[in-house]
Amino acid sequence: MHAALDEFPLGQRMPGTNWVVRGVLGAGGMGVVLDVEKESTGLRMAMKVVRPAYAQSADFVARFSEEVRVLARLRHPNIVEVTDGDILADGSPYIMMERLEGRTLREAIADPRLTITAENLWTLVEQLTQALHCAHMESIVHRDVKPANVFLDNRRNFASSVKLIDFGVSAMLDGQRAPGAAIGTTRYMAPEACAGEAPTPQVDIYALGIMVYEVLTKTLPWDVDTRDVQAVMRAHMKDEPIAVSRRVPWIPPSVDACLLQALSKDPRKRQKNVLAFSAQLAELRLADDGSGNHHTDGVTVPTAATLARGRILSSFSPKPPHTPPDDAPTRIDASARRRLGSAGARAGDRR
Repeated sequence: MHAALDEFPLGQRMPGTNWVVRGVLGAGGMGVVLDVEKESTGLRMAMKVVRPAYAQSADFVARFSEEVRVLARLRHPNIVEVTDGDILADGSPYIMMERLEGRTLREAIADPRLTITAENLWTLVEQLTQALHCAHMESIVHRDVKPANVFLDNRRNFASSVKLIDFGVSAMLDGQRAPGAAIGTTRYMAPEACAGEAPTPQVDIYALGIMVYEVLTKTLPWDVDTRDVQAVMRAHMKDEPIAVSRRVPWIPPSVDACLLQALSKDPRKRQKNVLAFSAQLAELRLADDGSGNHHTDGVTVPTAATLARGRILSSFSPKPPHTPPDDAPTRIDASARRRLGSAGARAGDRR
């Protein structure tokens, strides 16, 4: 039984609402995502409830409420739909979202039974960049793009199944933020994010580059112990990435160039926006990854490997994913960053 059920027992009505707890879909540092049902209609939704420690902060609640209003305006087929948000009778803020069925990309990567082909990856990236472009146009930076926040929803066919989720650490480009705080997941944090600088859309491009690299190679672009947070941050800020083609020989030169540009230490040298990243990565769709699922003169070769998408979808499980420790969002204060040495200062000087 999920530990969160100690806080929210099955069958319990959420305080001051008509929503009844039917299960736990996931849990993180800031909150719990519950599977809830409306008593009067039987409608099932997902309710994300903020943990009490955060609910005690008036500033946090105010920013949370503003975030709900902004995210509720985001209407895109590849962004999880937020329909409502309010405060429970016990003072805990919550968000109502569409209830997804499937698994995260993090689970798909870890499942040895699944094959994510080059064409599958291209389709996924194309949808993700459209979702991020929608957010960026609303002056929202996600700040935590990673496989655990990319949901493969099996309610629809693969062409419309990718959902970007969890804007819990997102930032409004015109909003206020605490100075000196590095927020995000260490594995995917851009150098300027490690240095605690104000976020821009380029931090999402950097994270996309890391994520695509990880799907292709099952590892990060450096030889580093991912359990060592300080070592990973130093790699982001100081070490040049290993070209993906050195680890995956069939990668086209244009894909190599795209990922190396996305992983530039200087955000000004990355792609100008996520759509440019997607366009530069387009040759991945045509690459022959050895699976037989590639294009010849614009026509997909009809081999058994073209069913990879179906295998992925049929293997989906509605169970919540287990997120490994090095995939959890991190807030790193200024004193912790100083322990990284002079790398942070050099990253900041480039801005």
